[in-house]
Amino acid sequence: MAKEQAAQSLDPVMMVLGSPVYAEDSQAVIKQANWTFGNRPMCHINQVTGKRTGGAATTPSSLQIEFRAIASGSVEVLRFYVQILPETVNVTAGAECYMVGGEGSVKFTIGASSQTQTFSHASGHSGVERTLSFATSATGTGWQLCTIEVEKTSGTSDIHLSRFRIQDDSITSSLPDPVIEGDNETMDIQEEGSAVVLSARKLNFVGADITASSAGGGVATVNVSTRAPTVDSGTAGTTLTTAQNGQTVILTNAAGFVTLPSVTAADVGLQFVIINGTSSDNAGAIRGDGSDNFYDNDTTGGETANQQIDKMKAKTVVCFAADSWMVIG
Repeated sequence: MAKEQAAQSLDPVMMVLGSPVYAEDSQAVIKQANWTFGNRPMCHINQVTGKRTGGAATTPSSLQIEFRAIASGSVEVLRFYVQILPETVNVTAGAECYMVGGEGSVKFTIGASSQTQTFSHASGHSGVERTLSFATSATGTGWQLCTIEVEKTSGTSDIHLSRFRIQDDSITSSLPDPVIEGDNETMDIQEEGSAVVLSARKLNFVGADITASSAGGGVATVNVSTRAPTVDSGTAGTTLTTAQNGQTVILTNAAGFVTLPSVTAADVGLQFVIINGTSSDNAGAIRGDGSDNFYDNDTTGGETANQQIDKMKAKTVVCFAADSWMVIG
């Protein structure tokens, strides 16, 4: 059951053949099965209060609740408690009246909700149950006080409340989800180096973005960087910027080259993979912007030195200090 199962689970040992079954165990099994299959129409009360079997002079079969002789307002005739379980969605309240003539009404109050059902002898309501549906979201759950009031609204003929009931409706759809520990907790969503964007319970992945949404309004987006390769296709070559950190550059023109960005201490860690995709060696495959040094393994290169990449090979360049690149491979 939705809320109860969060606090108590059935012991799997009780399902083993030959294990002892106690009264409370069988009740829990029945309750669980009824909730699972949605057919638990618990009857809180179903009471006959008096019913005539013949004419006006016939003695009632049991104690009767009689309406006022004339229309003089409603009168409370019954008061009792019912326990509405947390998973119950709707409750039905029904009443049956014996009527010689005239009209009357029966008012049900369950917890915080009240409704009135009318009865008319001319409409054939005598001896017929008429019902009202109460939503538990309006009545409340747990132990709820119920009252029944009767009122004659027209005529002077006899009217009696002969039967009433309060019963849960079968749960056939929209079963509530079980409560999960931590279900209401939130996480803080933010972009690296920025303030918190939103506190949320759920992350939605949409395309190349991550969106953070809460139970309330508002959606925040955290961008995910994409690193599609850059293809050099001209003799002028390709100039990289720091925004392309981690990118792969493919050389497709033997006369092309890659110019790396100027770097400072804040750029330590920037790296690029340069691939010579041509059919010839390219001595000018990588070069700086005129202000940074190259280190090719143990050899120091000048500020404008070009680093060769053999055909169909690749090299990785890494910024390891201010104004300094290292070529690996």
